[in-house]
Amino acid sequence: MGDVLSAFLIGTYRDLFVGLLYCLPLFGWFLILTNRAFGRCGIAFCFGWVSFCSGSCKSSCSAPNIFSFEEFKSRFNTVAVDYLFYPHEVFVNIWDSYPVAKVLIVCALASAGWVFVVGRLFQGMWDRSVSAKLRFAMLGGLAVICGLLSLTIPLKGNRFSKERIINEFSNNGALAFFGAFWTSHLDYAAFYRTIPLDEAYQRARQLLQEPGTEFVNPGHDIRRRVAGDATKPKLNVVIILEESLGSEFWGSLGRKAPTLTPEMDKLATNEGMFFTNIYACGNRTVRGFEGVLSSFRHCRAIPS
Repeated sequence: MGDVLSAFLIGTYRDLFVGLLYCLPLFGWFLILTNRAFGRCGIAFCFGWVSFCSGSCKSSCSAPNIFSFEEFKSRFNTVAVDYLFYPHEVFVNIWDSYPVAKVLIVCALASAGWVFVVGRLFQGMWDRSVSAKLRFAMLGGLAVICGLLSLTIPLKGNRFSKERIINEFSNNGALAFFGAFWTSHLDYAAFYRTIPLDEAYQRARQLLQEPGTEFVNPGHDIRRRVAGDATKPKLNVVIILEESLGSEFWGSLGRKAPTLTPEMDKLATNEGMFFTNIYACGNRTVRGFEGVLSSFRHCRAIPS
């Protein structure tokens, strides 16, 4: 119960901070307009406010956030940032997987209704004269408040509970996305099961130890020096990289239905070397390619 209350209070605090940030452009617009121009911009302001509210609604309450949380059990993180580099692929996937049109319509209608209600409650606001000094003071005061609050808001999120989901609940979607973009930080231990680093290297060295090899350095290093055998023939090595061919298609990798890769299964089990303890080193094709071709290691621990 204490963690839930903390998540609510921390989440409210972060939401308040983001709400104040959203007000900065609005206060800046108020500053540059004269009183006469402000009175004439009512329709333009309403249209812009509906668009802004609709965009905020979509980013905070719809597919990019709720559906993302349902899929990954987390707020936006570096995975969402990576997807920005593949907009066409991601947009098509989202459009096919979620009711995007319905979400857009609901958000637009809800935003228009909200602006209409506020406009009815504050009908006389367009006729009020506000001095430039007061508008500047309001903008400056808001900027100072946002600056002070930013010192108390960790971009990497709050980690006050042992339950990762509760920590994620306390975050704000927009703030989480900006934090992931700005810091490129992913809480690895929160998403992946890990073991102590010393134990991980010890286990890895035990698995890699074999006759004719020796480790180059002690400790946190698995580089080995492998002694060659001059009596063996010198064979060519052919590497086949197949994009988006998951293990569910391979009979040799446990497919229960008839295999879809009979020739590759034959190559793996009868004519070649079959490595069954290899793990993906990234979440995108480009990561896998660079991992294979350049021997890059993206994993920091061995699953227990």
